[in-house]
Amino acid sequence: MTEPFDLSAAAERRLWRLCTSSSSPGAAPRPTAKRGNIHLSCLDIRTGELLDRQRTEAGYALDHREPEGLAVRRGSEPRLCLGLASGPEGARRFSLHYKPHTG
Repeated sequence: MTEPFDLSAAAERRLWRLCTSSSSPGAAPRPTAKRGNIHLSCLDIRTGELLDRQRTEAGYALDHREPEGLAVRRGSEPRLCLGLASGPEGARRFSLHYKPHTG
């Protein structure tokens, strides 16, 4: 996979990558999708094989959502956690969203 990415997180034998449409250097600006332009990809760490790629609507209603962090929460119910900043400059807020672990 040669797509530029913004954030990554790894656990067990999986690597998750977060990409936004604005991640591609030199790319023409694309209109933002109705419910966001954030994509999550899951790869096999050993082979690099793409296991899954999905657009996420996490935090789509936030004003100016910007990905700031990606982590895997371990435990009895592992989750892929996504941190998003939102709001106007000088008054930014931070929110956490999660997806079920698919590994």
